[in-house]
Amino acid sequence: MIPRAGKLLTINWHNGDFPTLPGLARKILSLQARDDVEMAELEEIIVQEPALTMKILQMANSAFFNLRVEITSVRHAVTMLGMETVMRLVISAVMSGRFMTVPRKLEGLAKRLYRHCVATAIFATELEFELDEPDPYTLGLLHDIGWLPLMAQAPDMFVSMFEDINLSRRELEGAWGVDHQLWGAKMAEIWELPAPFLTVAYRHHQPLLETAPPRYLVMVAVAHHLADAAGQSLFLRDIEPVEPEILALAGLDEATFADMETAAIRDRNRIETVCNLMLG
Repeated sequence: MIPRAGKLLTINWHNGDFPTLPGLARKILSLQARDDVEMAELEEIIVQEPALTMKILQMANSAFFNLRVEITSVRHAVTMLGMETVMRLVISAVMSGRFMTVPRKLEGLAKRLYRHCVATAIFATELEFELDEPDPYTLGLLHDIGWLPLMAQAPDMFVSMFEDINLSRRELEGAWGVDHQLWGAKMAEIWELPAPFLTVAYRHHQPLLETAPPRYLVMVAVAHHLADAAGQSLFLRDIEPVEPEILALAGLDEATFADMETAAIRDRNRIETVCNLMLG
């Protein structure tokens, strides 16, 4: 049944099916928050998980990085790609399992959501963040976690929402009593993520509702749009426009942004490579 317009669907935040943050993801987030991480620490976390090790090596040897040497070990990957990049690969691989822990009927939509989040993460790293900002990749990867409670607790409703192609994302959420941004902020709070993750989850569609939008929020909002432009949208609908004020805050003019959209479209295959390996 569709909730009455204006009435928000109730989420049971204490339900046993509520999505949890994988322990390995939590470990990587802790490492990302430090500036004294040793290579051996990261290597030890990865090699304890053979399947994860294989994914990291596959990714390091993929066309995405286009290295001229074969990467044969985790230590070699860290040496060639850097700890920051390998940590991003690890959290992407781990979170792919989290996104795909859904009923069979949702697997296609879950893959689309994950692909959108990975694309947003990739584009976020290619925008200029301040050096003291949170990791842009991880912010982008987790910006849309607000869909996970709905997928876990109302899978039939989730499917039905996406079968209605005549409504925009905002109209769909209003009609079905859904607020994935609010739920994402609640998820980030329950997962005990740092404050920027709450802000990004809550405002990535509407950064201008913040009195003074932080730069990381603006950049994730722009990256979210570029992911949609690259064909990695959760919704098969027209791309939501980016407001000129957001571009101004990001330090972009319309011509530059148009070029970025064109480049994003060309990047589609590169992003598909990443997602296919992580989901494989």
